[in-house]
Amino acid sequence: MASVGLIGLGAMGTALGEALLRQGHNLFVWNRSAGKAASLIASGAQLAETPMQVVSSTDLTIICLVDCAAVTHVLDGVVGLDGRTVVNLTNGTPEQARGIADAVALAGGRYLDGGIMAIPPIIGTPHALVLYSGDEAAYRSHRDTLEALSTAEFLGADAGLASLLDLSLLAGMYGLFSGVIQATVMAKAGNVPARQFSKLLTAWLQAMLLSVDDISARLDDHRFGQATSPLAMQLVAMENILSTSRQMGIDPGLIEPMARRIRQRVQRGGGADDISAIGDEISSSGSAVAAQ
Repeated sequence: MASVGLIGLGAMGTALGEALLRQGHNLFVWNRSAGKAASLIASGAQLAETPMQVVSSTDLTIICLVDCAAVTHVLDGVVGLDGRTVVNLTNGTPEQARGIADAVALAGGRYLDGGIMAIPPIIGTPHALVLYSGDEAAYRSHRDTLEALSTAEFLGADAGLASLLDLSLLAGMYGLFSGVIQATVMAKAGNVPARQFSKLLTAWLQAMLLSVDDISARLDDHRFGQATSPLAMQLVAMENILSTSRQMGIDPGLIEPMARRIRQRVQRGGGADDISAIGDEISSSGSAVAAQ
């Protein structure tokens, strides 16, 4: 099996290392706090003294640190990559990914950026997903190794693309979570136990997920009319959610920005529009139209 380097041994990095060792890879690891390598060393990994030693000992080095500033700092002393591949699985912005890609290329290496759509316990199973972008040849060369970590999907040559979609998916998740928390706190304030309410909420959200494809098509086509549930009607419900929350002593801050955008659209004559029109409100093109 191939020799693989791993830099960063937090919860996710350790899970990545365990998956690589289970697949029989020779693993070289480095972490700023060497003590975190103990469990992987006990399972057969070798501890490197420096990040450069990790990179020079392998054709493929995976980095998983707290942020991209830490990645840049670690790679600052890495030179002479000579065609070796660096895979950065650290959460960051598209611009950070592109900057690191440029630095790796300048050092003679190949770069892949990755977005991990998983939690540590499911790394090494098909339930985990990692999105990759950057050097396609590098991805194809190391695909078998990367698929030991998760289901792998290559998105394209733009190194920032994996980061963009990672953050976009997380934005959808946090939007869902904010609604769940706001809704559950409201129900609890009315003496409905959260566990009881969750059954109703889960069924409702599953039904509403059927709207995702329609919203996506409307945003692609910039087609916001002929709404089944027009914004003017939805604004009544949103104002009642805000009012009821405040009356019950609940901060409506998790849902208030959505209400504000709906109100703005209705006030500008978009009362008959579909909820997807809020995407037009927050996009650069929509903001430009609104400013005119």
